[in-house]
Amino acid sequence: MNPWIADIAAFRQSHTPPPNAAAHEAPGSESEAYAIQDAVIRRLGWPVAGWKVGATDGPSRDRLGLSRAFVGAIFSERLYRSPAALALPPGLELKLECELGVAFQETYRAGSPPPDVAELCGQLASLHFVLELVSTVWNGMGAMDGFKIVADNGGCEGLVLGGRIDDIDAFFSERPPLRILSAGAPPRSHELAKSLDDVLEAARQAMANVLERGHDLPAGTLFATGHLCGFIPLADRERLTFTLGSFAEASVGR
Repeated sequence: MNPWIADIAAFRQSHTPPPNAAAHEAPGSESEAYAIQDAVIRRLGWPVAGWKVGATDGPSRDRLGLSRAFVGAIFSERLYRSPAALALPPGLELKLECELGVAFQETYRAGSPPPDVAELCGQLASLHFVLELVSTVWNGMGAMDGFKIVADNGGCEGLVLGGRIDDIDAFFSERPPLRILSAGAPPRSHELAKSLDDVLEAARQAMANVLERGHDLPAGTLFATGHLCGFIPLADRERLTFTLGSFAEASVGR
């Protein structure tokens, strides 16, 4: 058995980096990396509530050496409601990605072709503001290697489910700025550049990957569709609150 399977599963359970990680040989291909990811999912045995997707554009894939957008499982065990309080070891490197999460009404079976964006628009069940928690067993060991990221669940530690965006048309028409609020620091703002089609296309790419690998996608499966701004570190004893105008809010601390 590939030694990464046990080490990554142990890290996901305990958040303790394996002492001999640097000695292991990195995955040599995308297929090997996904074989490790799937083996870790089976070993953990946690229900999968959804999937995160990253590198949905060509330049990002080129930087990571990947041929397609990458995905990682969102485990029910690590799905939190905002405002979330995380119990993590001190010093664990944790970053946040602000994203839009979508779920659909339809069930899609393993091996079936992915739906197109028009079909997904008709099947859209909900849109949420979400915070992806990013941490990897390869912290400090070249974590930007695409095969390593894929093997370690796409770097996905978990997901904070923020507010549901009910008026989807108004949200994408207004495109409110993303604001980041932290005690003792001035607010920061980022423009919202994504359209609904961008979000649905990211979900479609994730679905194509997951269905091809033999996973079912039950109705209501959640897809975190990629960052709205860059990585945001979350330090020990820090709480951050994020808002998208009056449409949605999400908060997390540790």
